[in-house]
Amino acid sequence: MIALFTKESHGIRPFWYAVVAFTLWFALTHALDPHAQMPRSDVVTDSMDDWTFSCGLLFFFLGHSMVAHEYRDGHIEFLDGLPLSRWKVYVAKVGAAMLPFVAMIITTGIIKWLACWLAGAPHALDPTAAIAIHLGLFSVVTFGFLGLGFGFSWLGGLGWGLILLGLFFGLFLSLEVVAVRPYLPITGIMEIAWDGADVTQVWGPVFFWLFLGMSGFTVSGLLFLGPGEFFVRTGSWLLGSVRVVAVGCATLMFLLIALLAFVGLLGSFADRLWVDTETAQTEHFHWLYRRSLEQESLALIDQAEDINARVAAAIGNEEEFYLDIEILSAARYHAGVYLGGKIRLADDSEAAVLAHELAHAHAYEISGWSAHHQFDHVRFFEEGLADYYENLLFPSDASDSKLMAAAIWKTGQARFDMLVEDDTRSVKHDMTQVYPLGRQFVEALVHVEGKDAPACVLRALGDVGAEDIAGISLWYTMMGACDYDLDAVIAQYHARLEHAAEDLDVLPSLTGQVVREDGVAVGLTVFDENHRDASLICRFRDEENSELRDYEHRNVGGDRTCDLPTARLSGKTLWYQLGFQLESTGDFVYGEWTSAPL
Repeated sequence: MIALFTKESHGIRPFWYAVVAFTLWFALTHALDPHAQMPRSDVVTDSMDDWTFSCGLLFFFLGHSMVAHEYRDGHIEFLDGLPLSRWKVYVAKVGAAMLPFVAMIITTGIIKWLACWLAGAPHALDPTAAIAIHLGLFSVVTFGFLGLGFGFSWLGGLGWGLILLGLFFGLFLSLEVVAVRPYLPITGIMEIAWDGADVTQVWGPVFFWLFLGMSGFTVSGLLFLGPGEFFVRTGSWLLGSVRVVAVGCATLMFLLIALLAFVGLLGSFADRLWVDTETAQTEHFHWLYRRSLEQESLALIDQAEDINARVAAAIGNEEEFYLDIEILSAARYHAGVYLGGKIRLADDSEAAVLAHELAHAHAYEISGWSAHHQFDHVRFFEEGLADYYENLLFPSDASDSKLMAAAIWKTGQARFDMLVEDDTRSVKHDMTQVYPLGRQFVEALVHVEGKDAPACVLRALGDVGAEDIAGISLWYTMMGACDYDLDAVIAQYHARLEHAAEDLDVLPSLTGQVVREDGVAVGLTVFDENHRDASLICRFRDEENSELRDYEHRNVGGDRTCDLPTARLSGKTLWYQLGFQLESTGDFVYGEWTSAPL
């Protein structure tokens, strides 16, 4: 028995090498991650879903290679000649497979312990319970894969097809049925609820994977005792049949998918491909517009050169340039967009929108390429500048923008030091807030330093070029080059917002609580600490860096709860943002982004 166990252990040496390689990779990723800046709850959960899934496939491969091949390769007669029963042979095989399995559990626990220990203070939560639960979940899932590998090995290559098909089916099902997610190693089985020092996990997935593993081991053992040969032959025959059928089906499916993709492509660009367009030429612009909107487009085209001259004079740009302008469509949530050598306008864009985008174009002509290089630190200024000159040429009720900026200020999201780091700010705050805030800064700049100040700052930005000057230091450099007092401008900016905030009533103070059923998030309840009667909204994003066009919005119902867009959430983390409607302007003011496990 010991000799047979030793033989089986030697036979799986490649898997031991794989375990060592996997472990080194897992340790290396934890050594390179900045865990010292993370709370211990995040250190424990970091990479565990991917790690569990990867190890699960490795142990499925191990189990798949342990038993049925003895029949397939004709070794079963040799084993029958040994002075041992088939059952003892099977136990030796299972025992040999369990050694790398146990080794992987131990090394995973050690790496997680070291990562938490290196995180150190001030992350003071004791990680013992969380690590124990994660190791338990990791163990049952990989045990389930190992057992399934033993069981499906009797079907040969068909077994791999079945396990992958099952995983894909579960993945797609989880997009619609959120209760499925905790059962899958890809979409959330490693999620735990962390409350103070206590961690919990639902028991359903644990029993599910234990059942799969035990079933695989049991079925494989029973087949090894006698009727396994039939299944080996059946599996080989089925695999050959499946290959023949699969080639034909895959070809037909590929053609069907290609046809659907083509139809979808045509549908997505129908407004460009199936619409009659006309062109026009003015002194500085080449135009493309819809023939069906010819009258409205020509009315805007007739004003364009005059608008361009007025914007150039207001901003102080003497350099001429030429642009293509399309009046076809713009990005979602935008009436227009400047793209460097082109401006795209929505069908219903008015002259004020064209003035806004031309202000961007003239600002770029003054500052040059450094406007893109330093975009993270000057985005608020560029958007505020365009808004400022749009309103200068086409006056509107400036109080709306000012009140919106004041509401953002009153919710603690308008400090100047936050504006100059846009990438960091946009992760936590509404990325559209830079429009009203930027306009208030430009008005403060003009108030303190005069109407020519924006042009001087743009030229100073151009002189900076590609120098690696970040955030507030860049602004002190640019303002110093113009001999302007940045501190005075910031003080004026803050004072304007503080003064405008005096005209606002008490604003809602919103918090959210995730509603769960069987441990799975299904809704979000919104609470207002100030009990204001305001229209509320929930906004969701799939990832931390999702684009604005990909956000999902849900109105808060009478029960103060909004539904989750589960079909659009592919990760294991829920990102949500709560907003209230500012009664005086009709616009929504959003708070900070918050995350919670799905």
